Amino acid sequence: MLHSYRHRFGLAPGAPEYEADERFLAQLPSVDVPTIVLDPTEDPALYPRTRRQHEEHCTRLLDHRLVPSGHNQPTDAHAEVARAVRDVRFRLTGSGVPSRP
Repeated sequence: MLHSYRHRFGLAPGAPEYEADERFLAQLPSVDVPTIVLDPTEDPALYPRTRRQHEEHCTRLLDHRLVPSGHNQPTDAHAEVARAVRDVRFRLTGSGVPSRP
């Protein structure tokens, strides 16, 4: 776990077998699927981005939400994660019930 954080912040080299993946991801490829971004507001390692910043990489951005959570959103903000999943389903299929904020 410690090595993972060191690597994340550029303080340690990554595993050689993942180097090709690292190079690909460093190019910041577009996310070309319907997307709702949940930006955590309580994560000391990440700062929330603007909708505009996410639109640069998410070509089908449906929504951008600031969520009062840390980086483990399924645990910290499970209701918001579930709401986002339901909302994507509703937007794509029209079935189900749209969530309310």
